[in-house]
Amino acid sequence: MAGEVNAVGTVPSARQLALDVLLRVLHGGYLAPALSAALDKADLEGHERSLATDLTYGVVRHLPQLDHALAPLLKAPEKLPPQVLGALRLGAYELLHRGTPRYAAVNAWVARQEPRAAPGRPGQRRAAPRRAP
Repeated sequence: MAGEVNAVGTVPSARQLALDVLLRVLHGGYLAPALSAALDKADLEGHERSLATDLTYGVVRHLPQLDHALAPLLKAPEKLPPQVLGALRLGAYELLHRGTPRYAAVNAWVARQEPRAAPGRPGQRRAAPRRAP
């Protein structure tokens, strides 16, 4: 199957697609058209399309609650790179609203952000999702 290849040279996963769309929306894009366009370009089927849709809409819907839950766990969230903060929000949504097991959510989102995160903050990347309520 052919799908759009991302900058890393791989077809994006549902989680990566959700993160990409979330970042577009948080920078002024409209959710429905951004998600629709991303899903049309991606090679996701069935469950993966549903996961990307739920993650994206869920984080936007619950953004104030997610930020409130993350606030005590982060020293300076406004200083985090947008990709990292977005991943933390998506991970928190999975933990608090989807019932994803803690180990699965932490591993999925931390692994996705390892190459992008600011140096010197690896503990925060792993600790915040693990301590989320």
